[in-house]
Parts: sequence; C-alpha cells; structure tokens
Amino acid sequence: MSFDQPNAVAAINQAVAATSEDGNCSDVIGKSLDTPIEKTLPAYDEKLSFGLRPAAKDKRAEIGGVNWGKIEKDVARLNGLAAAIDNIASVVRSGKDRLAHDWKGESFDSFRAAVEKIEQTLADYSIAVKTTANGFTTAVNNIRTLYAAYRDECTGSVLNFSGYVPPDDWYKIGEKEIQFLKWCGHCVAFCDKEDMARSILMGHALQRVNYEWFHDWEGRDHEGDAHTALSFSEEERSKISRKINEFYVATDELKDPVGEAYDVALENLRILADSQVFSALQVPGAAGGGPEAGGDPGPGGGDTGGYPGGGGPGGGEAAMPPQSEPHPQPEPAQVEPAAAPEPAQPKPAEVVSDGETV
Repeated sequence: MSFDQPNAVAAINQAVAATSEDGNCSDVIGKSLDTPIEKTLPAYDEKLSFGLRPAAKDKRAEIGGVNWGKIEKDVARLNGLAAAIDNIASVVRSGKDRLAHDWKGESFDSFRAAVEKIEQTLADYSIAVKTTANGFTTAVNNIRTLYAAYRDECTGSVLNFSGYVPPDDWYKIGEKEIQFLKWCGHCVAFCDKEDMARSILMGHALQRVNYEWFHDWEGRDHEGDAHTALSFSEEERSKISRKINEFYVATDELKDPVGEAYDVALENLRILADSQVFSALQVPGAAGGGPEAGGDPGPGGGDTGGYPGGGGPGGGEAAMPPQSEPHPQPEPAQVEPAAAPEPAQPKPAEVVSDGETV
C-alpha cells in the first residue's frame, strides 16, 4: 500500500514567489506632491516667515514608509501557509481513506476518530489563516484608497495655490527694500517716508502690488500709506497661511484611519499567533516510541511501507492510535516448582488447562 506524499513547503514557496514586494506609499504621495511640498511651501515659509514646524517635507514623512508591497508579501505567506495546511489535510484524509479498505474493527474506529479530529483542526486552522490574510488584504486596499484620496485632495485643492499670490511676488522687507521704498518725489522740505517704512514695514512681507504701490503712490500720508499696504498684504498672507494649514490638517487626518486599518489586521494576526491550535494534539505512538510488541500493528501486519510526513515513524512501522483496552483474561494457573533445587536441572514445563505453558 502506498500513500500520498505532502507537498506543503512547495505550496508556501509558490505563493510567496508569485507575489512582488514592489509597492510603496511614495508611489502615490511622492513625485506627484514633490513640487508643492518641496518647493512651494518652503518658498512661502521663507518669504512670509510662517515658521512651519515641522517643515512640509518632514510632515509628509510622518505618513511615509508604508510599504504595502511587503505587506502583500506577508499576505502571500499566510495564503501559502493555508495552502500548505490544506495539502497536509488532504494527505491525512487520503491516507485514512486508503487504510479504511484493509483495516476494520474497533482499532480502526479509534484511529479514524483521532484522524478526523486532526482533519477538522487543520481545516479550522486553514480557515483562520485565510481569514487573517483576507483581513490584511482588505486593510492594504483600504490604505491604498486612503492614500490615493489624500493625494487627490492635495493636488486638487489643499496644495493647489492657483489664484494665490505666488512666492516670487512677495518681498520680505529688509534694509535693501527700505532703500527702494523711501523714494518720494513730492515732499520738499521734510519727508518721513523712510522712517514710516522702517518702523511699520521692516520685517514684514508685502505682495508685489502693494510693494510697488507704496513706492509709487503720490500721497503724503506715508504712515497711513504704509499701514494700508501692509493691511492688504497681511490679508493675503493670512489666506495663504490657512491654505498651508489645510495640508497639515489633512496629513494628520490620514493617520487615524490608516492606523485603525493596521490595528484591526494586526489584532487578527495576534489572535492567530497566540492561539494554541495544535497544543492538544499528539503524534500517535510518539510517547512510547511505536506500537508495543505483540499489539495490533494495523492492516498488513507490521510492514505498511511507512507513513508519509516528516514527523511520522520510519519505514516499516505503522504509527497507530492508542487501542481500546483488551478484555481481561484469566491468569494462568501457577504450578509448584520442582523439588530438585539444582538450576541445571529445571523441571519441564507443565501444560495447564487453558492451553498456556508455564
């Protein structure tokens, strides 16, 4: 009689080999957002002195590093494990069915019950592994969707500064700018334009239109003109600040659902890892090193060709489940020893009534 051989390792290897580790969140929120995050926002920060902390690039890095390709590789390992378990269960089932043709009686009934328990355990464990793998697949798909939505929100609105004064059209007022703004072609005796510009505008930022207006305006109320130019520029600066804040808020809002998706998947994996599925199962005959001499060796006598599987017995031994206790038999009658004490002359064995010799 021959038995199917398990192919569990190959099942795992095939599942893993069929899945690539490629795929990273940077594919979604990387290049498409580089220009606004690495150029536009730093330029605004420099000109308008927002003091962005963390910097925009570092803020994006807070949601970076999600490698769903590696997660999908782990999902493949889980599916490979399930396939391996299914393969082992199939071999166990096939072996049981083949033995059923030649092995009858109570001993086989006990064996079948034990094997079917193993079959059910393997089936349940396979389902649990597949469920965990499916949970990770769902989590990865949800995370991909969240990142894609975040990218679309950023490119479509959050980091779209169309209609806003661009960074190059802002002047951060320093000494060089004061020397330009102080020009006045109207005051004759006394002109406080430079003093007003220095005291009101120094260190602030003016958009180009207000910067040039203050320089060219023919009015003589230089203090009022400086406040007017600064007021219009501050209004635009506040709009840009709120716009940039939307990016920081959107990035923070992405973290929670991504983390929740991970937590659910990892909790399922923890439950699976902590379960003691096989702790109650024992390899039949392992404690005693095989069937006892004189016991029921199973169908075909003592030589069945060996059980398949690395944990089973070697060739020529059939690992059997514990047999039901035999019915008590009457003990043979005791015969008095011969009178002669010499060990070299033992008395021949006598036959007792039940056919056994002593």
